[in-house]
Amino acid sequence: MIASQSVMFESFEGDALASMGFATNGELIQHVANSYDQHFRIINSDGEPVEGLPYLLKSADGTTLKGTTLANGATDLVSANDTHDVQFLLHVVRGE
Repeated sequence: MIASQSVMFESFEGDALASMGFATNGELIQHVANSYDQHFRIINSDGEPVEGLPYLLKSADGTTLKGTTLANGATDLVSANDTHDVQFLLHVVRGE
């Protein structure tokens, strides 16, 4: 017998998971009708994405989200039922 599929597993970048409705940890993102989804993308002065940069998002409703930027420089996707202010904080350490 020959297996019909030769791929044993697949891996996805965090942004690919988000486009399929999953968080970077693989959990299903709960979407609500008329929801607002947003992420931030960090690039350097050459226009290249910055991976692994720690960030903190503080929402107007008191929700906070910590993470590090993905390979494409993006944060995790943030969803809300309506528009509101979000404070975006970066922790940048410059090398010597």
